[in-house]
Amino acid sequence: MPIYAQKQSILQGLLEKHQTNIWKAEQLSKQLLKQGAQSVDWKAELWELGYEVVLKVHTSKQEVMEIYLESRLPSEATRLYVNPQTKQAPIAQLYKAISTDNTQRANEWLHYLDSKPKLLEIANKIFSHCDYKQTIKLSLQSQAIQVNYTNWKNARSIRHKKNYHMLKLDITIMAKLSNASFQAFQFGEHMQVTFSDHSTQQNRREGERILAKIKELHQQFGRD
Repeated sequence: MPIYAQKQSILQGLLEKHQTNIWKAEQLSKQLLKQGAQSVDWKAELWELGYEVVLKVHTSKQEVMEIYLESRLPSEATRLYVNPQTKQAPIAQLYKAISTDNTQRANEWLHYLDSKPKLLEIANKIFSHCDYKQTIKLSLQSQAIQVNYTNWKNARSIRHKKNYHMLKLDITIMAKLSNASFQAFQFGEHMQVTFSDHSTQQNRREGERILAKIKELHQQFGRD
């Protein structure tokens, strides 16, 4: 079953929310290649309230043009910025001409996620224990997915020196992982999880739940 058909998927929920925006960025990169660009590198970051896509366009003159697409709030339309600014108008016109509907999907990302259903299921089970799911950020690169969660409530407040959260969770899924650090939980050859919690003692309950779930899933994975 394709990953976008699964229910209650935190990560796929982010992709579903921004699928049109990601699809338009993908189409823009294809249009630029048709117009003569040598290559287009791109990275997308998605979270519940907004998204950002950065396209780095390598031209035949060994120049790099950068295109930024972003929306920071659900009510905001996508904003487009181009560097150098002299390319702003033609790129904006090209982007505006891309037509979309609700059936369009960013095939590159969905195909890669579809090929890793077990790892996506593990990741979603871990993130289900996070208190502030709206801050989960999904970063997409070519054949690599990174998901980050932080809870730094009051960590930068002088008034809360003895009562703060400092929790960080990172999951990396990619075609081939480099050697994992001794602090990482490695799930096969394609996923690793790193976790740290330096919150004050009275704020460790969330971290304890997350770490217990990571260890449980890691043990189960090793037995499968």
